[in-house]
Amino acid sequence: MSTKPEEFRNLDFDQDPFCLHQTKNEEETRRTRHQTLAFSYYLLLGLANYSCKSTGLHVV
Repeated sequence: MSTKPEEFRNLDFDQDPFCLHQTKNEEETRRTRHQTLAFSYYLLLGLANYSCKSTGLHVV
């Protein structure tokens, strides 16, 4: 027998809209942060590559 109070025993936290909303926001924030970091990395890599080519150096 469960030791949880009656009101909590039947509550399914996976179906709670607030919890789902929070999880979705966290995933979106993480995805946005990852995309921003990736974009910054490629932009920086492109600028470094361009400046090295203009000075005669080559970066693979």
